[in-house]
Amino acid sequence: IDGMHCKSWVSNIESALSTLQYVSSIVVSLESRSAVVKYSASSVTPEALSKAIEAVSPGQYRVSVASGVGSASTSPSSSSLQKTPLNIVSQPLTQETVINIDGMTCNSCVQSIEGVIAKKAGVKSILVSLANSSGTVEYDPLLTSPE
Repeated sequence: IDGMHCKSWVSNIESALSTLQYVSSIVVSLESRSAVVKYSASSVTPEALSKAIEAVSPGQYRVSVASGVGSASTSPSSSSLQKTPLNIVSQPLTQETVINIDGMTCNSCVQSIEGVIAKKAGVKSILVSLANSSGTVEYDPLLTSPE
């Protein structure tokens, strides 16, 4: 899972997916940028779980399913559950730029800027620093430019 910046984002993903009826457990690791999800294979696909994670607020996550995903049975009652590691996806078609942002006075400014820019077509992620008066934007150059 690429795009997580702190443990709060880990909690957001764990909370959102643990409420889904076909997910029996989820453990997300910020350090390894991955998640292990136990789910009902008859109810949902790993790709659908990936999309569910990517949809969690703030919606800046990119997920890929690890190769060699298989089922893991720990008891007869869990034979239909699968354990899927989800790892970072490599995005060779993205570029990163740092922009100067003047006039920010508080964290609300930071959140407003991140919220607006993150919704722009082609923007993969944005991280704004109040202290440095800057923003780091990862984007798809086929869809947008630093301007």
